[in-house]
Amino acid sequence: MTQTQTIVIENRRPALIGPPLISLHPGENDIPVEQWDKFRERPIGKMLLKAGWIKPRPDVRKATPLVENLSVVEQSKALELIQTCKSQELLHRWARNDSRSKSQVAIQRRLDSFAVPSTLEEQAAETVDSAVADAGGKGKPASKG
Repeated sequence: MTQTQTIVIENRRPALIGPPLISLHPGENDIPVEQWDKFRERPIGKMLLKAGWIKPRPDVRKATPLVENLSVVEQSKALELIQTCKSQELLHRWARNDSRSKSQVAIQRRLDSFAVPSTLEEQAAETVDSAVADAGGKGKPASKG
């Protein structure tokens, strides 16, 4: 195992903030410092920081063991690593190099946990449609009170 410096980034949005450089699921994400430093300098990174949608937690910087090849790790330890992994990129890498069926199933379940359920997307769309209808179809939500 190699050691890599990481930082915890909190995604305050209810949905995944996707690539190109990093993927942030809702809640805390453990991101390599090098990737974070590149991302925060990009326009999208600056916008998300300014809007308060993401928040770095530099007080939580730590050295995290990074296992590049999951197949060299004992199965029980591999399953534990999969369950605590917050990097979709790393999970995809592990899926390519660990052919054990238990690992493959656990990786797929973990990746599925990052997806925003379609019912939430549908609820959000219905809420917007309802607000527009309440405003008389003028595209503005009705004011309360």
